[in-house]
Amino acid sequence: MKVFITGGSGWIGSRIIPLLVDNKYEVLALSRSAKSDPIIQEKGGKPIRGDIEDVEFLENLSSQVDHVIHLAFNHDGFGKSDEYDFAKQSKISCDAVLALSKGLSSKKSESKLDLKQRILINTSGTLAGSMSGFAGSGKFLNENDIFDIPMRPDHYKLIEEKGLIPIIIRLSPVVYGKGDKGFIKNLFNISKQKGISGYPENSKNNRWTTVHVNDAAELYLKALQLGKKGYYHGVSNTGLKIKDIAKTIGDKLNLPTEEIENEKGVEHFGHFMNMVLGLDAPASNDQTKILTGWEPKEIGLLELLKTTDDYFV
Repeated sequence: MKVFITGGSGWIGSRIIPLLVDNKYEVLALSRSAKSDPIIQEKGGKPIRGDIEDVEFLENLSSQVDHVIHLAFNHDGFGKSDEYDFAKQSKISCDAVLALSKGLSSKKSESKLDLKQRILINTSGTLAGSMSGFAGSGKFLNENDIFDIPMRPDHYKLIEEKGLIPIIIRLSPVVYGKGDKGFIKNLFNISKQKGISGYPENSKNNRWTTVHVNDAAELYLKALQLGKKGYYHGVSNTGLKIKDIAKTIGDKLNLPTEEIENEKGVEHFGHFMNMVLGLDAPASNDQTKILTGWEPKEIGLLELLKTTDDYFV
């Protein structure tokens, strides 16, 4: 089977490729630059030079394979300033899904699989459930909760209407491990800059899900092998308090942990980080584990922060 993956040179994608190769899949991976080529090649994939914004390219490539995994999302500049345009990057990702589904379902497709056997895996997040009111106040987002946020729809129905098997993997907001450049790394940087490890006053009891990057990669393989349409949660810890994360970061950096008054949240964390820290977003993983047999194996986030220096590298 031939798989095309976007984001293959990225943090999660570069871990998915060798899992696919070890399981006898031929992997074509989108490569944005010459710097990405060796990353993909070393993992056993074939780099295909192109751009995530080139929808004709994406449509053409997806017509040459049996399955597609869409991971690519431009995080350049995330956490460095409030100029990071999440809405713009979301639209680019959504346009890519439309092109990938069009190519994979095309009558010109080179796949020998029946249309109804071809799989398109798209990536979403459990935080979106909280934005849509499916979590918080004691509620846990589960795999049967269906929602869409206009800024970044998951396109489940569109993929299904194309005759394909839609699989949506909702990743935790905290995908952690060595090389992480996401929320936890950003909180480390803010803490070092401010001299305290803070958490917003109105968010001290908020919970986020977490998953180790290796476990997340394993879920993509499991979902592809199962080939059953639906939503799957890339969640190992189903609800870790933001206050506990802040306390662990403070202890690691030998900094005090302090509650940040609501009116000072934007000044301390920045607009985007302050907004997402304000979301209570626990989520379950029961159905995902039962259906796929996925069992997270890696060290938990707090234990990793306490026992390694991964976030100092």
